[in-house]
Amino acid sequence: FDEIPEIEVGELFINHEALILTYTDGLTDLQNVEGDTFETEHLEDFIRQHYHLPVKDFNEKLMKHIENFKGSQPYPDDIALLTCRIF
Repeated sequence: FDEIPEIEVGELFINHEALILTYTDGLTDLQNVEGDTFETEHLEDFIRQHYHLPVKDFNEKLMKHIENFKGSQPYPDDIALLTCRIF
């Protein structure tokens, strides 16, 4: 493959428990009925409030949160989420 300029390669050493959440831009493209988008800051706030949950519960709560945010609006793009807890 050709080099993808948007991806940075590096290393990060984690000395304690951590929650890693990766997602596609379909998540931040979501809009509610008022036209507000699901901003990165919105996701960061959610993570700060729920990072302590087991991954399965975290994902279920996040999906409900996403559904509540978008309301009756359609998904504008596909969404992929990957959540990982490191002990």
